[in-house]
Amino acid sequence: MSWLFGEKKQEKGPTTAEGFPSQDMCRIYRDSIEFVISNLKFALVHHNARVDGTMVKGWVQEKAILEDQINILKKYPGNERKIKTLQKDLEDVDRNLTVNERPEEATRLNKMCEMHTNFVRTIESTVPLLRAKCPKSDWTVKLDDDEIQLIKEQQILEGNMPPRK
Repeated sequence: MSWLFGEKKQEKGPTTAEGFPSQDMCRIYRDSIEFVISNLKFALVHHNARVDGTMVKGWVQEKAILEDQINILKKYPGNERKIKTLQKDLEDVDRNLTVNERPEEATRLNKMCEMHTNFVRTIESTVPLLRAKCPKSDWTVKLDDDEIQLIKEQQILEGNMPPRK
């Protein structure tokens, strides 16, 4: 991606005659960025739910349901395999509850949230550059105008993008 940061043109590869990425490469970059960002945002939701207690409430409910199911199945013969499966699920829920009670887990999750948030911002900051190099691509990663302008100004100052004429 040397074209992204204003380095020399690549001699070989999926680029146009001007040294810009081909339409297919633009599509691949766009889809890859969207995929990574959506996964990071999903992880953020998960980590935040663990920190704010939303997941714990779900685990407590899941534990009660599993215990009830096991107790009901124990009343009837021939359910040993189902009971064993539910007991493994119950062990997983208990492990999640135990891990989540540790103070260091909240610290770890908060740091993960911060790291994921920063990573999303960093990846999103490349979108205006990619848009400039891939003008025909449809970008669905949305930044507001102020964010786009700030990123463009920063890239111009760093010499990675020519100033607007």
